[in-house]
Amino acid sequence: MLTNNAKNLRSWMAQKKHFIWDFDGSLCNTERSHFEAYRRAFAEFGHLLLEDNYYLDFTHLGEGAQKEILKSGIQASLEDVLKRKKQHFDQIISHEEIADFVETESILKWMKNRGTISIASNSTAPEINIILSRKKIECYVDFVVGKSEGLRKKPFPDLFLEAHRRLHSPQPATVVVFEDSERGLQAAAHAGFESVLLITEFNSNLEFNAPYAAKMTHSELLELVTA
Repeated sequence: MLTNNAKNLRSWMAQKKHFIWDFDGSLCNTERSHFEAYRRAFAEFGHLLLEDNYYLDFTHLGEGAQKEILKSGIQASLEDVLKRKKQHFDQIISHEEIADFVETESILKWMKNRGTISIASNSTAPEINIILSRKKIECYVDFVVGKSEGLRKKPFPDLFLEAHRRLHSPQPATVVVFEDSERGLQAAAHAGFESVLLITEFNSNLEFNAPYAAKMTHSELLELVTA
């Protein structure tokens, strides 16, 4: 349920024409898919990855895999673990069930009528495009900026700045970013864009210090834009 500040939020959102989304945990509910891929990868090296601290270390702060290797004394390099994780993740996104945010398509429909929708993510564009296609929502997305050579990952602003460049550099006041992690919010702030922090089951108990303009769940966002 939106608060009494909803009118101000609607007025603020009405100024936005360019909607830049983080992908995992924001536009699509893929966080558990990533966890499962890491779980399978670590299992190959004899280590049981627990879900308890996964979202804090791997998603929120982005320090997870290397930290897990060091603290658990795993006899594997980061490169080895990431290689196996990618293989498992490719299997999951191509052939297994991926969870939904049920509100996503309705939100994207509203945004598409208002302006542009892009994705700026630490994941790769091919991975993202596979999931968009399986979810049948690729038609709403104008372009994807994914992890690639020459672009530093979040919390650096490179991915958001590249999306802004591809949009032909509109006024920052017309841009809004949707994020679910501390490092993503930091990246948006460094790029000079306002952001919405999306609260999910995976980040609701985590601490956020980076700035954001508004905080809400997916259902609250849908209510905000369609009321």
